[in-house]
Amino acid sequence: MFIDTHAHLDFPEFKNEVHQVLGRANSAEVKRIINVGVDVDSSKKSVDLSRKYPEVYAACGIHPHSANDLDIEANQKLLSITNHPKVVAIGEIGLDYYYLKRVIGMAGDEVVLKEGVVFVNGKKINEPYLRAGERTQVPDVAGGFLSGGVAMTSDGKGFVYNVPKGKYFVLGDNREDSIDSRSFVDVYVNASDVKGKFTYLRFP
Repeated sequence: MFIDTHAHLDFPEFKNEVHQVLGRANSAEVKRIINVGVDVDSSKKSVDLSRKYPEVYAACGIHPHSANDLDIEANQKLLSITNHPKVVAIGEIGLDYYYLKRVIGMAGDEVVLKEGVVFVNGKKINEPYLRAGERTQVPDVAGGFLSGGVAMTSDGKGFVYNVPKGKYFVLGDNREDSIDSRSFVDVYVNASDVKGKFTYLRFP
């Protein structure tokens, strides 16, 4: 038996085909399907599908593209939806490798990237959230040099970022793949462009 852990049967493309899609899935030994909501409305539709079809279960959540729509009212609606017994996961959130960044330096801070290590105002920062062995390399600083946002350390082995007023220096936790202040042409993120705060619990 197979389980499809990520489907969007509520999308318009499947409006009149859900029954047929489930039939084809069953023929291919896919006996369970988790339909994933991308916002409050589609999360509700996922639960509705799970009520209608025994083999369908629901995941409820907010995709980063819909993050601007997540307010207190939407959050309460979403939490209410997740109480249904066929909601088996929280999604669409996943492991984000693009949108979510960690603020490393704030206005007035000096951030130094040197030999794979991050220093803020002269102190090496502890980063237990990075994967084992992952280091902070500088993939592309050409844009930063052109914009005047980065300079070399005196020994030529590192890069110095002096964070301007109203800006943030950000890095992604997936340090080897992230697009962040190391590769942004303008280097820094405007404080006014920060859309929200992300908090998560990490289980053993």
